[in-house]
Amino acid sequence: KVLRPGELMFGEALRRFRNEAQSLARLRHRHIVSIHDLGEGKDGTLWFTMDLIDGQTLAEELARKGRMLPARAVRIVRQVAAAIAHAHAHGIVHRDLKPQNVLLDHDGDAFVVDFGLARDAAAAGTRTLTGELLGTPAYMSPEQARGEAGRIGEASDVWALGALLYEMLAGRGPFAGKPLHATIRAILEEEPAPPRALDKRIPPELEAICLQALQKRPEARYGTALAFAEDVERFADGRPVLARMPGPLVRAGRLLWRHRRGVAQAAAAVLVTLLLASAWLPSLRRAA
Repeated sequence: KVLRPGELMFGEALRRFRNEAQSLARLRHRHIVSIHDLGEGKDGTLWFTMDLIDGQTLAEELARKGRMLPARAVRIVRQVAAAIAHAHAHGIVHRDLKPQNVLLDHDGDAFVVDFGLARDAAAAGTRTLTGELLGTPAYMSPEQARGEAGRIGEASDVWALGALLYEMLAGRGPFAGKPLHATIRAILEEEPAPPRALDKRIPPELEAICLQALQKRPEARYGTALAFAEDVERFADGRPVLARMPGPLVRAGRLLWRHRRGVAQAAAAVLVTLLLASAWLPSLRRAA
């Protein structure tokens, strides 16, 4: 990977380049592309060398083939989740996990790349300002979409794992096909369509795993990427998964909470109507 002299003029590009090199240098995992060497050419070109993965990105395969069979999706997400869990164990949060950052070789194995936006959880400062959007909108967690720098952590990568699995199973992302502003609003306020509403052949257990990872509140998702990976393992082994689909009362409560302003306005309008009616009724009775 090369950062050309012209790009050195942009401090953010240089920071991301060095950040990726530093993050990758700390990670050694079967499903993370490893860095081998880094240096600077005589012309000022910065570079580092990585494993060569002969294949394509997950995004390219999805664009070409559409949705995947559950077995194929499970194999890929197990490997990606294991890689992300390894990064988390070393204090690194990816923050930009998406199909373009997953490489697939000709054997069908997955490799996570592009740690340019990764954050060292142990660092004293993240250099991220509150309100700054980091990541790719379609795969941002709600806390990323809000620019809540202090809340972006392992749970944000868990969200992205859920979005990856969702897209592989359903053939589209949880909030696909919307312009940027509508995508951000949907991430913050809307529930994704259940995957089985798009394809009944999707196993209910995988749907539950997807939707568990895509909970709006970080604490309602899987606690760690490892916990997500373990639940996928349970499904692959034919054992009961821990994820559970929310019941109708829970779904209704979430819907009311997300639309609380509209609900409050409607309730206020009803209350005003009742108060006016109660004030008019006595006068109407006297008139009669």
